[in-house]
Amino acid sequence: MSVPSFILQSARHYRKAHLGLLFGAFLASAILSGSLVVGDSVRASLRRVAAARLGQVQAGMIGGDRWFTDELAGRAAPQLGSDARLASLILLPGSASAPASQARVNGIQLVGVDDAFWSLSLTGKTIPLEDNEIAINRHLARKLRAKVGDSIVVRVERPGAISRDAPMSGSSETDVAVRRRVAAIVPDEDFGVFQLHAQQTPPDNAFVSRSSLQNDLEKPDRSNVLLASSTGDALTSEAFVQALDQHATLADYALVLKKIDGGLKEWEISTDRVFLDPVSANHALASQPGAYPVLTYLVNAIATDQSVTPYSMITAVDRMGAADGIAISQWLADDHKLNLGDELTLRFFVMSAGRKLDLKGASFRVQRIIPMDDPDMRADWTPEFPGVSDADNCRDWEPGIPVDLNAIRDKDETYWDDYKGTPKGFIALDAGRDLWRNRFGDSTAVRFEDDGRSESDVAASILAGLGLRNVGFQFRNLAEEAGAAARGSVDFGGLFIGLSMFLIAAALVFAALLFLFTLERRAAQMGLLLATGWSPKMVRRSLLAEAGVIAVAGSALGILGGILYTWLALAGLSGVWSGATQGLDLGYTAHPATLLISFIAAAGIAILTLAWAGRKMCRTPAPDLLAGSITPSSKASGKSMRALLVAVIALLAALGLGYSARSLSDPQALAGAFFGAGSLLLVSGLAFLKWTMRERTGGGSTLNSLSQIGTRNVRRHPGRSLSAAGMMAGGIFLVAAVN
Repeated sequence: MSVPSFILQSARHYRKAHLGLLFGAFLASAILSGSLVVGDSVRASLRRVAAARLGQVQAGMIGGDRWFTDELAGRAAPQLGSDARLASLILLPGSASAPASQARVNGIQLVGVDDAFWSLSLTGKTIPLEDNEIAINRHLARKLRAKVGDSIVVRVERPGAISRDAPMSGSSETDVAVRRRVAAIVPDEDFGVFQLHAQQTPPDNAFVSRSSLQNDLEKPDRSNVLLASSTGDALTSEAFVQALDQHATLADYALVLKKIDGGLKEWEISTDRVFLDPVSANHALASQPGAYPVLTYLVNAIATDQSVTPYSMITAVDRMGAADGIAISQWLADDHKLNLGDELTLRFFVMSAGRKLDLKGASFRVQRIIPMDDPDMRADWTPEFPGVSDADNCRDWEPGIPVDLNAIRDKDETYWDDYKGTPKGFIALDAGRDLWRNRFGDSTAVRFEDDGRSESDVAASILAGLGLRNVGFQFRNLAEEAGAAARGSVDFGGLFIGLSMFLIAAALVFAALLFLFTLERRAAQMGLLLATGWSPKMVRRSLLAEAGVIAVAGSALGILGGILYTWLALAGLSGVWSGATQGLDLGYTAHPATLLISFIAAAGIAILTLAWAGRKMCRTPAPDLLAGSITPSSKASGKSMRALLVAVIALLAALGLGYSARSLSDPQALAGAFFGAGSLLLVSGLAFLKWTMRERTGGGSTLNSLSQIGTRNVRRHPGRSLSAAGMMAGGIFLVAAVN
C-alpha cells in the first residue's frame, strides 16, 4: 500500500475521531471567509450607493448662495469635447408636507431640474415634469405616505442676493411655498437618491421643473449647481475649471458694469449682492488704472439738535471733499439748517453674531455742502439694495432691518420720488470702512476712468484672471470623491475579523486539542509503525497529512458556512444592527478571489496549528507507544523564568497601550488599542499561569485531597490546560468587548 493510499484509508477509518478536527477547521474557515465576504459586500454596497447617488456625473460646480447664468453650461460644453454633457440645476434645502396624510418631513432636498439632469442618471431615463408637477423619491414618499396624484407642499427659504446674515439683505419674509401634484415616484437608479455629499442614509428628494422653480424664487435664468459628465478624457478637473472660467461672464460673477455720466466720465463695477466680495473688489482695483472703491450704506437716522432725518444713504468715497468730516447735500443742510462746521450724528445698524442688530453711532462735522444740481449728486452711488431700490415709496421698504414707518415724513417721500437713492452725505472711505466693514466686503462698487474702451473690452479686462473658484464657487471631482468615500469607509471585513479573531483562535485550539486526543488513542498504532521500520519523520508526516486532509475538507465546507454567515451578518446589519451602517441598504457580494484566499488561509493556518501541536508526538520510544504512552509527563524545567518574563513584559505593554489610548480620538484607533491591550493581557495571564504550573511541580508529594489531584492533573499536561484556559478567556473577553 502506498503512503497516500494509507493516509486516505486511515482518515476514513478514524473518521468519527476526526469529526472534532473537521468541525474546528469548518468554524475557522467559516468565520474567516464570512468576515472577508462581509467586507466585500459592504464595499460593493457603498459603490452601488455612490453610483446611484451621482449616476454618470464626474464633476460639479456648486454655488451655494451664489448663482450663475443658465447660458454658462451651453457656452462651456463645446470646449470639453463633443461627448461632454452639462446640466444646470437648482439645489435647495427645505421641508415637505402632505395635506392628505398630515405628514411633514424636514431636511429634504428640493431640486430644480430639466431633461439634461435626468440624462446623467445611471439609466438616463427622462422624467418629464410640468410646471404644476413634482416627482419625489421612494424614501420621501414613504415618510409622507404620498402616492402619484397626491398634492404636496414644499417650503424653502427664498434665496436672496446675499446671505441673510448680511446687513440690508432684504425682506425677512423668506419662505416660498411650492405646491405641486405628485407625477412620479423616482426609483433610486433614476437619480432618486441624488445628492452631492457622500452619506450612507438616503436623502429625501423632491424634483420640480427648473424653469418653474426659478419663477417661484424670482431667480430667472439662474442656477446654483452645474454638473458635468463625459465619456472621453477631456473632462479633467483642470479642464472643467478652465472651460467655465473662460466662458463665464460678469453676470456669472454677479457683477454689473455700467457707465457713469456724472462729474467724471467713469465706469462702475458693482454687484447685485450689495457688497463686492474682497476678491472681486481687489481684482478690479488692480486691473483698472486709477480705480477707487466706493462704500454706500443705509443709515437709520441723521440727527442734529434741530431735527432727525430718517433712513438715508451715506457714501464713503475719497473724492467728494470730506477727508476729515462729512460733505452733505443741500437738501440735508436745509432740512437741519446746517452750516459748515456744524456737527451731526449718523445712527445705523451693524450685524453682529447670530444675526443680531446692534445700533451704533458716529458724529461728523460738516466740511462741504453740495448743491442738488451738482453732477455728482446722483442715485447711482447707491447699489441695488434688496427691498429698497425697487420700492416706489419709502413706506414699501423691506431692507431686512427694522423700519419705523411713523418716522418717515412727507418730505422724505418727496425726496425719494425726486432723487431715489441719491446719498445725503459723503464721508472718507477709511471712516466708512471703519463703521460698516463686514465679512461680506468693504466696498459696494469700484469706479475707474472711462478711457474710450468698449464695454466688451472693459468686461474682458475685468474677467481676465478673476476665476469662479476665487469668488466662492466650489469645484469638485465628484466621481473621485465618491470612490474615495467608498474606499475610505469603515473596513467591515477587518472589523469582523478583529471581532472574530478570538473565535478563530478558539476553533483552531479546539481542533488541535481533539487532534492530540486522537493521537493518544492511536499511540499503539504509532508504536507499531515505528517497530516495523517507519522512521519517526515518516510517521509524523503521515499523521499530519491525514489531519491535513480533514482540515482541507473542513475548510472547504467552511466556505459554504461563511456564505451563510455573511447572509446572517448582512441581515443583522440591515436590521437590529442598522445603527452601525446608518441605514445603508446592504447587498450580498462575494468575489471568487476572496473565497479562494479564505479557503487557502483557513486550511494553511489549520495545518500549521496541527503541525505545531503535534511537533513532539513521535519523540516517545516505540515500546512506550505500544504500551499506550504517547508523551512523558511534563516536568519543571529551567525555562520557567522565561514564561514569567513574557508575562511581565506583556502586562507592561498592555498598560502602556491603555495609557497612550487616552490621547486617541479616531474610533478605529481606539478600537485597535482596546483589542491590542486585551490581547496583551490575555498573553500575560496565560504566561503567568504557565509559570505557576512549571514552578510548583511537587511530583513526590502525597495527594491528600481532590484539589491536589486536580492541580496535579492540570500540571501534568500544561499545554492542554493553557489551551482550555485560553479558549475560555478569549470567549469571555469577546463577550465583554461586544457589550
